[in-house]
Amino acid sequence: MNMDETFALLERTAVAGERCPLNSPFGPVDSTTITMLARRGRIKVEVYRHNWRVVTLLEGAHKGKRTKECPAGGKPYRVVSHDTVYLDPTPTERRRPGPSAPRDFSAPYGLRDLKERPR
Repeated sequence: MNMDETFALLERTAVAGERCPLNSPFGPVDSTTITMLARRGRIKVEVYRHNWRVVTLLEGAHKGKRTKECPAGGKPYRVVSHDTVYLDPTPTERRRPGPSAPRDFSAPYGLRDLKERPR
């Protein structure tokens, strides 16, 4: 499917209010074609959990129409458009926190006293 055919399919889907078509091999749409349409500013794609996508048309006779909203709700974890913004955590946000604060092992119920700890 070329880009114009894919855009026409997405346009028909948005007008009907149906779910965004799936990627091949499960559906007729190629994910790289959708990404190219988004990067060229023709559509905007919001990706939710369970790979649910909501496509907004940014040009054409039905500009502003959207495919079916995500039934689970929530916020998209990724938005792909002509200026592509990723909402995924950055590598610094994914890092584990530093070491925990020092503990006073002489205090009651320290690590060495676990066996004597009342339950």
